[in-house]
Amino acid sequence: DPRIVRIDGFRVDAIPAGHMLVARNVDEPGLIGFIGTVLGDADINIAGMFNARGVIGGEAMTVYNLDEPITEELQDRLEDDDRVIETRYIALNGTN
Repeated sequence: DPRIVRIDGFRVDAIPAGHMLVARNVDEPGLIGFIGTVLGDADINIAGMFNARGVIGGEAMTVYNLDEPITEELQDRLEDDDRVIETRYIALNGTN
């Protein structure tokens, strides 16, 4: 299976398929849970994920494979949290 192995200098092992969310954030306890809760509250299931970081407490990146697309409004909600630096939504394989 094809894999994405590097994004913006982070070593990842992500599956390039379907609906994807790439989140850059501060490496802090609870941040992945926050993102999962926001997605879950919007009825979006996480099909898979890969987490990477540079140094403890520094910048981290998580790549999520999702069952559904996300809206710009949902991305804005995630980015309203000061710990989230940036999010990017990617639709692959003919998904919208």
